[in-house]
Amino acid sequence: RSDVHVLHEDDTVERAARIMRNQEIGFLPVVDAMNRLVGVVTDRDIVTRVVADGFPTATKVSEVMTDTMLVTAGPEDDVAVAESRMARGQKSRIVIVDEISRFVLGVISLSDVSQTEDCLHGGRVLQQITRRESYGHQPT
Repeated sequence: RSDVHVLHEDDTVERAARIMRNQEIGFLPVVDAMNRLVGVVTDRDIVTRVVADGFPTATKVSEVMTDTMLVTAGPEDDVAVAESRMARGQKSRIVIVDEISRFVLGVISLSDVSQTEDCLHGGRVLQQITRRESYGHQPT
């Protein structure tokens, strides 16, 4: 998807939450003053790092974003590269960036993968990504 909404480092968590609500999304790339990718913020980040800890909604996204181990791919990469990186990083979304300038060009989500690939392949990618959520938990 190339119609990506982005946040700037000094945007507030409240602005992030409003964009997520209005656009019905749960993930936003965060860019610096030069519009280069510096992090991502998710609805889960807002819940676990802001709401649960009692921080104000005026908190800057730069204080709660994930800025390490960002999973990206380039616009010329094959979808299989994006899928592999999503699975390896156990991420359900990957940011597509210009590999030189790190400008955000798009986002690929697991739901995008499931729309373009056969169900079995999409299921395998989902299984690899969700291992982090079920690790150590046995079904009852």
